Amino acid sequence: MFITSARLLWSIVGVFGFIFSIYSVNKGQRSEHRTCVDFDSVKLQQLKKSAQDALNAISSQNVICSGERAKQGQHVFNKGILRFHYNVLDDLLKIDTVGGHEHLDSLMRDLVNPLDQTVQETIRNTKAYFSAEEIYVDCNADVFGKYVSKLRAKLVAYLMADTSVTIYGRYGIQQIRREVHHIATRMVNHEVYVDPMARDRWLSENPGRVKKYNQATCAIAIMFRNILQDFKKVSDKMKVFRSRGNKWIWDEDISDL
Repeated sequence: MFITSARLLWSIVGVFGFIFSIYSVNKGQRSEHRTCVDFDSVKLQQLKKSAQDALNAISSQNVICSGERAKQGQHVFNKGILRFHYNVLDDLLKIDTVGGHEHLDSLMRDLVNPLDQTVQETIRNTKAYFSAEEIYVDCNADVFGKYVSKLRAKLVAYLMADTSVTIYGRYGIQQIRREVHHIATRMVNHEVYVDPMARDRWLSENPGRVKKYNQATCAIAIMFRNILQDFKKVSDKMKVFRSRGNKWIWDEDISDL
């Protein structure tokens, strides 16, 4: 989703509080009550609700938010994006294979991150800074972590099913594909790889770099939308290994992921 000028203005305004007056009549006398509304508190509640809504799309768990801060600033984009493909294959390696480790290691070396170097650098280096006196709450780490955990498990299940030569091993592969698509789509719709508070702060301080932000979010969205295509290529390479007379342990005993 692209950041519009109106949204950017809202982000800038959101860092300020505002005061309004309430007038009431008491026993024929007019009295003025000045009430301070902490606009940051309003935004905080909206932040938590958005995070919970995102998590509800794939889970019944409650979101866990933290006020912990990184010493070198808060990343706008979760850096876990950069190792996602590698981590899926690493998960697969943890499942015992018959003579397959060296070939899976080769797959890891050959696996190419679909994000170009400019986007990768944006993910690594785009940070926001909050003083000790400012409110900062991170719900993104928990939401992103739970999404990634589910998606990685489903992609491992997909690789196991797609490369299996047994009827039992391939059972349910279409359902697995639908589940991968469901999780990845929700990731994109809710932009769970972005820290909203860090994003709003960074954009308010860098209004001329909205295009850079939009380019990164667009590339990340495309990556997750195409995630099955990436791992279909991995599956095809694994099938070459199988064609040479090798087999995977899950041909005999597939786990229920």
